[in-house]
Amino acid sequence: MAEKRVSIRQARAAIKMIENGGNASLAMRQAGYSSKTAHNPHKLTKSKVWEELLGETASDSRLNEVLDEGLKATTYRGRRKVDDFETRHKYFTTALKLRDKFPDERMKLLGDKDEPLQITITEERKVNE
Repeated sequence: MAEKRVSIRQARAAIKMIENGGNASLAMRQAGYSSKTAHNPHKLTKSKVWEELLGETASDSRLNEVLDEGLKATTYRGRRKVDDFETRHKYFTTALKLRDKFPDERMKLLGDKDEPLQITITEERKVNE
């Protein structure tokens, strides 16, 4: 069986994805993929070629180093050094996106007839005897 080679568009998409913080759809459009194809980035990100390409451009050990640095990010508030949780969050989500481990959708809780689940909270009251 012939070995699959990385296309120019695939390589561009990988670079754009790293540059933009992990947005595969945007990276694919910037690399020249059609909007229809970019709307379903799993076609690219789940491919064997993508795994190999991402392994070359962002090895696990390097991603781990960068993630470790980002998770320790700090900033200054006046003269005081404090944890920078916003930056830490960005590093963490980018690492998950690059490894295609970030969920595309939020979990939806559905009730009967696949309608959104509705919860009613009532206050319990004691009746005076």
